[in-house]
Amino acid sequence: MLSTRAAVSGKAYDGIGKGTLLFSLDSQRVAYAAKRGSKWRAVVDGVEGREYDSISVLFSPDSQRLAYAVALGEAKQVVVVDGRASKIYRDLKVGTLVFSPDSRWLVYGARLEKPWTVVLNGQEGKPYENLISLGGGRIVFDAPDRLHYLVTRGQDIYVVQERLK
Repeated sequence: MLSTRAAVSGKAYDGIGKGTLLFSLDSQRVAYAAKRGSKWRAVVDGVEGREYDSISVLFSPDSQRLAYAVALGEAKQVVVVDGRASKIYRDLKVGTLVFSPDSRWLVYGARLEKPWTVVLNGQEGKPYENLISLGGGRIVFDAPDRLHYLVTRGQDIYVVQERLK
């Protein structure tokens, strides 16, 4: 038997971010980026978050956690995980915000000044010249406790593999 829900209309906004309407994997939650004036906010299950200059939203595989990358003016970016903001970074690598398959870990590429690093549950890793995120490069979980990504050092490209504890 199919269950039905009544349609609920939300607030009116100046715009909804293209490609930001996101349902959790269990289809019980919804999130999107909504624009009012020049500012964006995450709207999760009908509840508005803080305003930012830009935003992208991601649910964890178990549908219980939410993360989003936001911009705070020029060259200042933050990752908000379960309502808590990371430190301010100069740059975040587009497309590197990834939850582990078991939803325990959140990982992303970030930099303060020159070196890039991979941040795992808020802890910064080793510094690298560059973290490759274009042309198919991304952070990939091979298992709930293993991941890999591509980095550069000089003219060389390396695959970094990490086992999580």
